[in-house]
Amino acid sequence: MEGTPYERLLAVVYLEDLNETTNGTINITHPFNRLLVDAGHAVIKNFTDNEFNPDEWWMVGETDCIPAEISGNQRPSIISLDPNKVSPQRVGESIIFTARANDADGDPIHYQFWQNGPATGGVWRIVRPWGVTNIWMKSTSSSDIGSNQFRVWVRDGRPGHADENNFDDEEVISFLITSSAITTGFGSSGGGGPSATPASSVSGGPFVGSRNSDVYHYPSCSSAKQIKSSNQVWFSSSADARAHGYRPCSKCRPP
Repeated sequence: MEGTPYERLLAVVYLEDLNETTNGTINITHPFNRLLVDAGHAVIKNFTDNEFNPDEWWMVGETDCIPAEISGNQRPSIISLDPNKVSPQRVGESIIFTARANDADGDPIHYQFWQNGPATGGVWRIVRPWGVTNIWMKSTSSSDIGSNQFRVWVRDGRPGHADENNFDDEEVISFLITSSAITTGFGSSGGGGPSATPASSVSGGPFVGSRNSDVYHYPSCSSAKQIKSSNQVWFSSSADARAHGYRPCSKCRPP
């Protein structure tokens, strides 16, 4: 067809396979146009008024080049985001966050860390750009005093999955930075739940336990709903709960 103002014909050229197995059939997986580009003898200039899509030349018959959602490639998923110290922590402490993720196809996973708190003006800001390292260390300062949220984004960069401005999966945890020393907040020599530093949140969080037991639950768990509000102990993560001496509920099976 006449696809340009220069009245030149635009065409996709396919070659004949001459080996014994194909018996002279047309090879539609590697157009001659693509071969020229791959060999460095041509570049793509895609006019908008023609019916061809050069991107498709690298999508047909090549599993690695087919968009991930077509080839069945799975997005990575986050298993956990765990700090090496339980919340709350006194200002000046350094906290190491470790993200654990899985990719069913074995693709390399990239991680990006964010913070939302007093130091960021209450908005999400990137604190560690995309990289293959799944660990980030936060050195706290006076500007961090108060309630903070930390999150990690993961992506595998496969076609059809998230680009660098988005994510395939994310995880968010809360963390409290205090201006003074942390004191024992629950538990006693008289029995009841584990004696340790207080949990990261006095009300609300992804997991809850009781001061009178050593089990933590999802808030939606039927056992959790039986805990009196005065006895509730909230945790920012499963690691937070375990660090306080709690074990997962056998009924709702939290991580």
